[in-house]
Amino acid sequence: MRGESKRFKEFYDRWSGRIYAFGMKLCRSEILAEELLQEVFVRLWQHRDKLADADNLEAYLFQSVRNQAFTMLKKIAREEAFLAEYGKAQEGASSDGDVAMDAREYRQLLDQALAKLSPKQREVYTLCQVEGLTYEQAAERLGISPLTVKTHMQHALRQVRTFLKSRIDLLILAFLLLR
Repeated sequence: MRGESKRFKEFYDRWSGRIYAFGMKLCRSEILAEELLQEVFVRLWQHRDKLADADNLEAYLFQSVRNQAFTMLKKIAREEAFLAEYGKAQEGASSDGDVAMDAREYRQLLDQALAKLSPKQREVYTLCQVEGLTYEQAAERLGISPLTVKTHMQHALRQVRTFLKSRIDLLILAFLLLR
């Protein structure tokens, strides 16, 4: 297993830059490209036995990146379409006196998500997302490396996204049942 993980690290070091660049080209977002890179390599690790069967490894890798990017972008598009539709429905509902999800309620959900983060992740999230500091500025303020800040941000964003997605899924279900 140790030799296998060493070979995989070498494989990662060799291909990660190109895969990240391709992800940036497809997604046009650093965060999505990083998430895409991570997701592709997690899947490759999980299915590493299939890599030996690939006739053209480079083509296999980039097809995996393309497929994962399209899956991510379709998911984002579906969520945005739902939120737009939900917003329209809530505008009509709020005029009828129903309770609409407003910025205050969203903030409460976000606060709940942030409360689930580790103290360091919450601190990094606040510095970068709320105060608008770069990773380098946040690293300097916290006395840690920019790479550590980046890692904390990735974990924090993933946890916040997962928490909010679970709540949005409940809203989607409620919206569909009330329709």
